[in-house]
Amino acid sequence: MDLYYYPTSPPCLSVVLLTRELGLTPNLKVIDITAAEHMESEYRELNIQHTVPCLDDSGFVISESRAILIYLVETYGRSTSLYPSNTKHRATVHQMLFFDQGTIYQRIYDYYIEPVFFSSTPLDENKLKKLEDGMEVLDLMLEKRKWAAGSDRTIADFALFSTVSVAKTFGFDFEKYTNIMEWHSKVQSSMEAYQDLYQAPLETVGELFQNKLADING
Repeated sequence: MDLYYYPTSPPCLSVVLLTRELGLTPNLKVIDITAAEHMESEYRELNIQHTVPCLDDSGFVISESRAILIYLVETYGRSTSLYPSNTKHRATVHQMLFFDQGTIYQRIYDYYIEPVFFSSTPLDENKLKKLEDGMEVLDLMLEKRKWAAGSDRTIADFALFSTVSVAKTFGFDFEKYTNIMEWHSKVQSSMEAYQDLYQAPLETVGELFQNKLADING
């Protein structure tokens, strides 16, 4: 099993964390997106989307991190708690995965990642407001839930944890989002054994972000 990834990417981080949770040891192959390695012909032949992460499981190739999470837990999961069999519970997991992808991660990308890492432009306060609105919705969702999708920890927690962790690293102010902070701390505690997987990459991307932002702002 080969996992093509970039260490500081939130979607990649969620997949790496889940592989450790499931006791899997994929061959980790770094694709340096900052050096445009994802655009090289060899990688594009493997993954026509030329994105990371991408999983090659004995010839079965799949991209999109949340699809990979589902594939891994359905194929290698030892219990149903991470991806419940009950259709209503599973639908809630899907809801949170799609909310993460289409709202929280997308707005983090729009406000922080695209301007700083790709277009070298100042941060846009209007995009910050949209991100804050998304976080407010997530905070309300977590108000009556122990975990992201209900009473059990699921793959939705892996996806959202990685996304929220990067927002924290970039300096997003979570002070008023108390439910998110309580949930994030709980998820982090449940992953203490994997701290080596995410702590160093997050610190690295945080330092890089601050340096690039300082250059942009002069």
